[in-house]
Amino acid sequence: MYTAATLALALLVTSATATTAPPPPADPCNGKITTKAACDANAACDWCVSAAVPSACYTLKDAKELPAGVFVCDKKQPQQQLATVEEPALPCGWLETHASAAPDAVSFTVLVKERNGAEVERIALAVSDPRSPTYGQYLKQAQIDALTAPAAADTAAVKAWLGASSCTVRVSKARVFSVSCAAAEAGRLLRTAWRTVRHATTGQTIARTSGYSAPASVLTVLGVHGLPLPPPAKKLAAAAAAASMPVNVTPAVIGAAYDVAGVKVDRSAKSKNRQAVAEFQGQTMNSSDLKKFFAKFVPGAKAGDEVCCAPVPLLPVLTTCACCCPTALVAPVC
Repeated sequence: MYTAATLALALLVTSATATTAPPPPADPCNGKITTKAACDANAACDWCVSAAVPSACYTLKDAKELPAGVFVCDKKQPQQQLATVEEPALPCGWLETHASAAPDAVSFTVLVKERNGAEVERIALAVSDPRSPTYGQYLKQAQIDALTAPAAADTAAVKAWLGASSCTVRVSKARVFSVSCAAAEAGRLLRTAWRTVRHATTGQTIARTSGYSAPASVLTVLGVHGLPLPPPAKKLAAAAAAASMPVNVTPAVIGAAYDVAGVKVDRSAKSKNRQAVAEFQGQTMNSSDLKKFFAKFVPGAKAGDEVCCAPVPLLPVLTTCACCCPTALVAPVC
């Protein structure tokens, strides 16, 4: 038996339980803001683009929870994974200068990781092997660029990293970033400190960093740990003191050293004879010098024997050039 008081209490409890919770706050972004400019201008919102659904404006919280593989949001920047490179020890002769002698401005080069290195090595070995069916079939520069092109995500990561600084950046082939800026800004970017080191004998000085950090998509940073070669004049003087004249290596010397004689020159289209010229950091091949060399030291040379193809850069500091070599003094390959 329920009394009137009991029934009244039950009705009160039931009424309180059935009361609905207050509605959630209205979304100030999605459905309210329909343009990218207005969305990004609102500190509480983020404009997100997707190939699967129409682009839209989301709250920062909602944008953060969207799957990164589907949505790209303007303000939702992925955390960069940084790799640290330790500074190598200074070689003999190089000294630390006073800490206050830091440079005002610095320049360095950032290289993005390239792809298909193993395939490039395989092709390079094949075109250099007379037994290979692709011997002498060198790739053109455009083919090498396409084969080794970095992943788009790696290039984008480096652009975003450098773009967050006030440095001046020039980009080449989506993989070489030439950077110039104040030393303090470069130090903040690379999470390092610049100072000046000096060579005790030559007096050369150069800006150098301690260990630095960069995104994992970076292959290396040039211009932060390198040291210059001794001045050319002193190198030449030392070489002249060591020998009265350079060592002469001519085709005749090669022929005598390896007992090569009676080689018949084959200038036909089927000839597989080749020569290569490598260039290292300013020591470059000169076509006019090559022509003079053939005229002076290669008996029976004909016009065009010395013609070289366009150089093919392998790295920013190394260029190789493959040329026709019909003289074949060290047959079958010179």
